Amino acid sequence: MLPKIAGWAGWAAIAFVVFATLSPLKLRPRIPAIDDAEFLGIAIGDGQILGFALLGMLFLIAYPRHIVLIALIAVATPVLLELSQLFVQSRHARISDAVVKVGGGIGGIAIGWLVTNRGRVNSLPFSRNHEPKLLLQSMRQLFGAVQRKKRNDGILSFLQRLIALIKKSAGWRPDERSAFDHEAGVETDGVEPLWALDVESENIEHGVRYQPSDASEVSRDLDALPIQFEQFDFIDLGAGKGRALIVAAGYPFRRVIGIEFSWRLQEIAAANIARLSPEGRRCGEIACVFGDAADYEFAARDTVLFLYNPFDDFVMKKVIRNLQATFAQSEYRLYIIYHNPKFPELFDDAVFLQSFSRRSGGAIYAMKQ
Repeated sequence: MLPKIAGWAGWAAIAFVVFATLSPLKLRPRIPAIDDAEFLGIAIGDGQILGFALLGMLFLIAYPRHIVLIALIAVATPVLLELSQLFVQSRHARISDAVVKVGGGIGGIAIGWLVTNRGRVNSLPFSRNHEPKLLLQSMRQLFGAVQRKKRNDGILSFLQRLIALIKKSAGWRPDERSAFDHEAGVETDGVEPLWALDVESENIEHGVRYQPSDASEVSRDLDALPIQFEQFDFIDLGAGKGRALIVAAGYPFRRVIGIEFSWRLQEIAAANIARLSPEGRRCGEIACVFGDAADYEFAARDTVLFLYNPFDDFVMKKVIRNLQATFAQSEYRLYIIYHNPKFPELFDDAVFLQSFSRRSGGAIYAMKQ
């Protein structure tokens, strides 16, 4: 409840600040003790540091997993506000004001992290035990992702996706998939942009954001397989938070294995697996391990491979080559469930595979007999 209240309070405060800044009405009270104060020669007027510190703290409490996006808001909002005042006769844009507001926002974010994580600095997404992560690297990944999206999808599609991301950050998110998490007692919902994750693989530019698969569609495709599940392994490349693994755990697979190249998502998936109830687990071994799908070596065993548009064609070609090396000349069976298929032609052209079934939003491939 507190994060939701903080989120709405933060967005309402930003709306008020924008209106108060651009409106000809005198909505900003003058407090001489604050307005006339200076810090290192910079005027602090209007309680700017405190106001934007409060904004930063509210957004951090509301969206603790999106620190990079919040930091961008904390930087962009004051700068855009000052630039917008160039078009308002009664206002004067000052770069010093923007600097003060940015400083307040960043300070509020830091306070918010200390509050929400009880002072544990190592809870920051770029302060992990395996290797420290710098905010600069995350920012570089963000701008790279923006450029790729704009280049690949066009400016209109890019703007539509940007608006959708802002809506999701503000809490406008459909709840139809949350029912799965509630019933299973896990946390697999939400969208995680790639630039916000702690990915150190050289293949990061070939990955895509995390978005959970539709549990009912995964079950439907598993039910369509003409197999005895006890004889098969289930492997999910790009397992994310483990939703497909949780679904597969409800079938008597010999093993259920997820491969994920983000430490944070892999840890979330492992925690979700640990929460599985005895009633929700019918499989044998189940785990989500840290690794890169491009380098994964498949075991020579009967296998069901699950893919939910986890990466681009560069990595997908490597995966298909690895599959061919293991299964093409073997007696073992292979089924590939490919949801949201962006590169079906790669599987259609694979000499060792044949189409098993197709439907809107997905396809299943099998070894040629």
